[in-house]
Amino acid sequence: MSDHNTQFKMQMYNQFWNNIRSAEESSWKIFLSYSLFIGVLSLLFEFGAPNYIIIVLITIFSTLAITMTLSANLWFVRNMYLISRVDLQFKPYEIIPRKWVPLKNFRFMFKEIWIFHALLYLIIGIFLYMIFKKENYLCIEICLMISVLIACILLVSYFCYFHYKHLSTLKNSFNDEESDNGCSKKIAVDVDSTLIDIMVSYCEIYNEGKNAKKTKDDVTDWDFFDAWGLTLEEGKAIFDKINLQDVPIISEDVDCFLLRFNQNYIVDIITNRTEKQRKALMKKLESMNLRQGINYRHLVIVNSDKEKLDLDYNIHIDDSPKLAQLMDKYPDKTHILLDQPWNHNIILLGNIKRVKNWEDIYKEIMKNE
Repeated sequence: MSDHNTQFKMQMYNQFWNNIRSAEESSWKIFLSYSLFIGVLSLLFEFGAPNYIIIVLITIFSTLAITMTLSANLWFVRNMYLISRVDLQFKPYEIIPRKWVPLKNFRFMFKEIWIFHALLYLIIGIFLYMIFKKENYLCIEICLMISVLIACILLVSYFCYFHYKHLSTLKNSFNDEESDNGCSKKIAVDVDSTLIDIMVSYCEIYNEGKNAKKTKDDVTDWDFFDAWGLTLEEGKAIFDKINLQDVPIISEDVDCFLLRFNQNYIVDIITNRTEKQRKALMKKLESMNLRQGINYRHLVIVNSDKEKLDLDYNIHIDDSPKLAQLMDKYPDKTHILLDQPWNHNIILLGNIKRVKNWEDIYKEIMKNE
């Protein structure tokens, strides 16, 4: 990246943050204006303004406050997304907080701002209700409750409309981006011992049941059950006991790497599991900050390594020696073999690249960029 491009992108980055600060200031100004409106409302009561005028003013001003605040929120999120896109041009490690990178999960408006509005109007309604109830203005308190109810209905209606509108727009936008971005490569990423260190958890359960001291380094063969004194059923039973949510991850930065890959290629996560495990696996991926539509496109369930290779992917990131042994039949595909004790005996063909960690995976894929 040239110095000129770097300077230009940093100027964009700073300007987007300035826009975000302006959006935040707008929200507080609207809140202050609404508070002043309450003062004006009290003066109207002093001068005996008709009840219907009070209702109209409260409803119109509440709707206006909602519209302006949500517009500020949309501006905030828009610029946060743009910052995330600029951020991708620098390093695979994000500059802004990880939960904001990028906002392709279609949550175009933060839920917190809706909760804030609902509570604000509820508090104001109760406050005014209690004041006028104390003064025995029965008609006024009924009018106020009706106006607050109307404001809440408008809030919910506006939220549903806005959310549906932008959800639909964003989905169409990102679907077009996915189909038209000219991706020439599709990457398949394995799960077990590639994204998560499942054999660490396996050894913990085995050691507890057998009073042993096995580690992942003792798994020197893909088919290790016999060597460990296990039948096929016993070996699989230990896998079934593993709680995916407790399995450590291979790399703390894997979400950043997949995020970068998914900007330039089509990335799918592929695993040899059953459909009934999909929900738990999706939960695990989300806990790793791997979000569908952001860090990867689809989670694909297969039954074998051969089925993985039969799918339309150019690059396979996988630790499986079984998959590596099939690569001579798929010369047009590349296997990035993540180094594990059970694949050390694999002979590296021209389309098999052994790597030590996810940093090496990143370099291997991006070296031709």
